[in-house]
Amino acid sequence: MTTESKRGLLIGSSLVLVMSAGIVLGIIYYLDSSSGHRTATAPVEIVNAVPTSWSDSSKTKKYGFRVSYRFIADGQTISGVDEKNMSYREGEQFRVCYDPKNPSDKHLRSSGGMDCAKKILF
Repeated sequence: MTTESKRGLLIGSSLVLVMSAGIVLGIIYYLDSSSGHRTATAPVEIVNAVPTSWSDSSKTKKYGFRVSYRFIADGQTISGVDEKNMSYREGEQFRVCYDPKNPSDKHLRSSGGMDCAKKILF
């Protein structure tokens, strides 16, 4: 292998590495910022859970539940619906992670799941 070939290979490999790192950091930033304000948590009352199915982006049929729930935030009852819940099990305890400044920004989670304010960092 000539010196020029080695130099070209080194430069090409370095560019691929830098671009890959940029993509990974972009994904981490997106995931981290999308849930960063949902720092409050509250237990939920499951109103009902109806079996449902849907197709994902690759046209694979998925099965789960449409879960209607409610919780109390700052003395107000807030209702929510999780349209495509694949983790619902009857009798399991659930909680909601929500933005204390905007309780309608919420996400239903299993009580055994990750903490609401957990950040994805390496």
